[in-house]
Amino acid sequence: MTIGLPDSIARLRNPQSGTVTIEITRAPVERTLEHVPVAVRGLSAGRRATLTPAQVTATVRGSGTVLARLTATSLDVYADLSGLVPGRYNLPVRYQSTREVAITRVEPLNLDVTIR
Repeated sequence: MTIGLPDSIARLRNPQSGTVTIEITRAPVERTLEHVPVAVRGLSAGRRATLTPAQVTATVRGSGTVLARLTATSLDVYADLSGLVPGRYNLPVRYQSTREVAITRVEPLNLDVTIR
């Protein structure tokens, strides 16, 4: 294959050969999952927490075959309550992507949390 450059200053004085390797992979796809349950992490022993909403909508990206078998309960979506005392809070939704599935967006972004 010959690659030409319009600017003669950027050209090599002496032609050289090289090897180009092209890897063709399937393009990732996106999917939106509704009713993804939000887990609770870091809640002190003996305490209870109420999340509003308790479920979110998540947009994920990955291979079509992986996303085809993905369910809402497969995702790692949570509220981190570590170190919080009883009261009312507005906290961000946290999530953990994997090698196969990237969570690209969650809605809503925040939850109302009541700790008793």
